[in-house]
Amino acid sequence: MDPDADTMKLWLKEITERFSLMLAVLSAPFLERLSPAELRKLKKEVHKRSYNYYRKKFDAMKLEDRSMRSFGKVMYNHMIGPITVAGQREEVVEETQDRLVTRAHKCVELDVWKQVTSVPELICEMDAVFMSAMAEAFNPDLVYRQYAGPLKEGKIQWGLPWGKNYCEFVMENKGHLKMSSTSSKASKK
Repeated sequence: MDPDADTMKLWLKEITERFSLMLAVLSAPFLERLSPAELRKLKKEVHKRSYNYYRKKFDAMKLEDRSMRSFGKVMYNHMIGPITVAGQREEVVEETQDRLVTRAHKCVELDVWKQVTSVPELICEMDAVFMSAMAEAFNPDLVYRQYAGPLKEGKIQWGLPWGKNYCEFVMENKGHLKMSSTSSKASKK
């Protein structure tokens, strides 16, 4: 008997939550004990390994177009789209040739992490490392940043983990960042 679409969605939601739970219970106790210096060192290693993984994945896809718009399509087809079936609520709020902005209004991973650790924002920090590596592996001229808002105690404290309505993620071309920086400096004079 083949499952219907609703059953398949339920199964995907369940397996996503299960893998998120496994990740949380295996890694949260370890991450919670790291000093800031150890966490920085771990993030560098995670970035390197994630970059290598995504580089091989994207090379195997034989993509000729490595533009921002192409990255947006790849992200939607391989990340945003599939996880929405599991309950993630994410949208693209801006997409140009130089910039892609998405917002997550519900995060499946964060919801699980909130149940097993007192510092669920650790998943957000690590996810930012994965996303940065993914963007750079797709195109070295792409830069990923999570909208941070004001830093508190040297950390991002803005978004879903801190009671905001969404998290915002921005990918930009390095050249666009330089132009934006130059034009904002000129306008301040």
